[in-house]
Amino acid sequence: MACNECKKKREQVSENGDTVIDDPRDTIDLVPKSLVGPHLDQNIVLKFVVFLSIGVMIPFIILALFYQLFMTFFFPSFLSRFNKKITQWVKNIFNKYIHYRGKKEFEKRKKEFENNRGYEEGSELVDIEVYDEEGDNEELNDNNNK
Repeated sequence: MACNECKKKREQVSENGDTVIDDPRDTIDLVPKSLVGPHLDQNIVLKFVVFLSIGVMIPFIILALFYQLFMTFFFPSFLSRFNKKITQWVKNIFNKYIHYRGKKEFEKRKKEFENNRGYEEGSELVDIEVYDEEGDNEELNDNNNK
């Protein structure tokens, strides 16, 4: 929100009555001006590659849609079995990836904590006594009830 003076400075009324906005903050460029501008020699390769890739991909997309339409109309049972196989295949890929990542993480943790003490027969941790805290809790409850 700007004050009225700022708005008046930004907006200029043309002779036809149309409002012309000169402030670049009011517009958003989706494509950089260097690509859209009249400087054809700067980005000719990029423009040519984009044009060819779009020109090549559109027929493939149309063929895939016609294939899907044809299979849906004439072979719906095969299409449902095919979709289930594809879905299962993708799930298997994800499961293998998850299993691989889990195995890798497990090996990493195993290597990280390899030298830690354990509870084996000769360890120092076997001689540590663990005290039960139930007796302490009973004493606290008796004091609170009084």
